[in-house]
Amino acid sequence: MDLHEKYEWLGESFYEGITEAEDIFIRLIGKYVAIAYVTAIISGFVFRLLYRRSYSPGKTVLACFMDTLFEIPSLLKIGPWGKDNGIQRALETAMAETKLTDFGTDDDNNLLTVKLRNKAIDRTGFIQRYLKTRENGLILSGFQYSPLGYLICGNVLHQRMCARLRHIDYMKNHPEIKKIPIKNPIFVIGFPRTGTTFLHEMLGLHPNVRMHYTWEQMSHVPTTSDESAKAQDNNRKQRYNQNKTRFQLLMKFAGDNIQKIHRIGYDEPEECTTPCAVELPWAIPELPLSVYAQEGVLPLGCGLAFDYYKEYLQMISWQQTRGAGADTDNNNKTWMLKCPFHLPYLKELFETFPDATVVWTHRDPVECIASACSLYETLAEMGIESWSIDKKALGKAVLQYTKRSLDMAESAIKEINSNYKNKKSSPVIHVRYADNIKDPKSVCASILNQAGVLDNGQASQKYNDKVEEYIVNSKSKRAKEKTLNKTTTSNKKSDVAANTSTETNDNKSKSKGAMPVLHLYSLEEYGLSLESVREEFKSYTDKYNLVNN
Repeated sequence: MDLHEKYEWLGESFYEGITEAEDIFIRLIGKYVAIAYVTAIISGFVFRLLYRRSYSPGKTVLACFMDTLFEIPSLLKIGPWGKDNGIQRALETAMAETKLTDFGTDDDNNLLTVKLRNKAIDRTGFIQRYLKTRENGLILSGFQYSPLGYLICGNVLHQRMCARLRHIDYMKNHPEIKKIPIKNPIFVIGFPRTGTTFLHEMLGLHPNVRMHYTWEQMSHVPTTSDESAKAQDNNRKQRYNQNKTRFQLLMKFAGDNIQKIHRIGYDEPEECTTPCAVELPWAIPELPLSVYAQEGVLPLGCGLAFDYYKEYLQMISWQQTRGAGADTDNNNKTWMLKCPFHLPYLKELFETFPDATVVWTHRDPVECIASACSLYETLAEMGIESWSIDKKALGKAVLQYTKRSLDMAESAIKEINSNYKNKKSSPVIHVRYADNIKDPKSVCASILNQAGVLDNGQASQKYNDKVEEYIVNSKSKRAKEKTLNKTTTSNKKSDVAANTSTETNDNKSKSKGAMPVLHLYSLEEYGLSLESVREEFKSYTDKYNLVNN
């Protein structure tokens, strides 16, 4: 290309005076400008990445990298950032993906619709709960979504609504699933950090009980219309493999902080939270918002959460009795379940599971409130800018939510016990954290006996051996964690008072691979004090003799 053609676009007056030497100089200037431009972009990106890491130390490098990468399109509201990431958008995208439209409120002959009418619940109650949680929660907390978090929160809601649509459609086409009995389920409940995981996993070792797993929660509905045992077995394996990569990616974004507080394993038993999130605002990124929005959300009740959850258990049971390696005696086993968020809804739980046994773990709130705050903070950081999290406001909200949940649970138990006055014992078993730690085998034996879990001498001995092994492994792991923690925190401040700082005791059996340091936290960090917590929960701690026990 000659000089005339190269510079023609700049105008005749310009290119007529260009010499070969000037052409070389212009190209050299252009090259350096391009290098400077690219260098400026890279430097700016690196600066923003390092800045994000400095104020978000709890986030992984990968999460900070993605947040930095998406900053500009997020600010300009381009693509998905220009669309709503709430429940309304999730409903639309779920219908588009699944090609289904019935969310359980469309068909007048649908059992769920009848129950909605009988319970005088708004036919779109689950939508209202999610709307209030998101709207009130964001306003009261002051949270701001991170660019990546905006996408994650929207996607999690989308997945839950897809699960709801597929669940309802499959249950309508397979009514026989509803005939599967859910006999005498056991629910382990309690405030976060009261030893629920420790107790739940020990009880789950009994050969006559069963639990559901993380992978089953991600995709519990068969995606094949073939009902043969072979097809169902292959479909379970297919869903297992399909969701594993997605789970691993989410864990890479979440990082080790959440694992220090609550270990999550793809093949490990997991809480009821995710299955119930089709009806309650319990999709993981929404949980911190629900604490702030408690005043507007808790009075709305739980809708059909336990009805859906029962159907979820029935569907899992139905699948487990089919295909290779099927447990033909599966339906005779007791479901061992767990969720700390059931406390405000015990009355509704017993309406759906009238023969259930609820095991409520108790611990001095001084020892667990701060850790609950840390849990909600860590969950929030999965989708929220760290700088927008006011720890003192979070502490106040968690304190109020805990007290409100406690009051609702105590009120429900009085009514529940009155309905069981002709029985020898209450369906609610109270377990102090101190007793569980001191003599876990006796606590487990007492619970299983009262819950009516069938046993015999040989099974009992095998169970005792498993529990003993579990306890030994837990103590060994605990010792390693403490040793690692001393090494990791040797150059950090250690002036947190012993009576307002504690460590998690729940992370026992799920940890695999690298050993995490202990989960540390303090009341003062969240604007609370020992005195204020003591005063707020005095009647509770006195009732269950929790102080210094």
